[in-house]
Amino acid sequence: MNNRLVYRVIIKVMVLSAILVLALVFFNSLFTAAKKQENTLASKTLVELDTSGMKTGDIRKSYWEGKEIAVLLREDNTFFVYINIGDSRNCPLFKEKRGFKDVCTGTRFDLNGRQKGNEEHGFKITIPPFHFINENLIIGAKKTIK
Repeated sequence: MNNRLVYRVIIKVMVLSAILVLALVFFNSLFTAAKKQENTLASKTLVELDTSGMKTGDIRKSYWEGKEIAVLLREDNTFFVYINIGDSRNCPLFKEKRGFKDVCTGTRFDLNGRQKGNEEHGFKITIPPFHFINENLIIGAKKTIK
């Protein structure tokens, strides 16, 4: 048998195998991407945090969907609920007397989550959806009015 013919057949089989593998990977990614999106929409978890007994200036922390959530009882007896990440997106916020500070960048925020000195166009601390039922804070969904 001719060696050239054998090599041509081997190369054609390898190319067809590679095309088949790429096609399978492509079709598999279509289905897993749709499944991931479906799971993301359905996996909105709720976290309940008890706020009873908090004193002015106290901060309670919890985790919601892999993010650290913090709740601060302000001086006017209102709660500030926020995701504990500053504008660096890597470092937590440090509570100061009149606001917060991003530990990595040094950016300061007021007690409403707005960047000091640049309130209109600056970075704002992210606030998750939440509502209260009595003294329990429910993070992950806004209260629906019936």
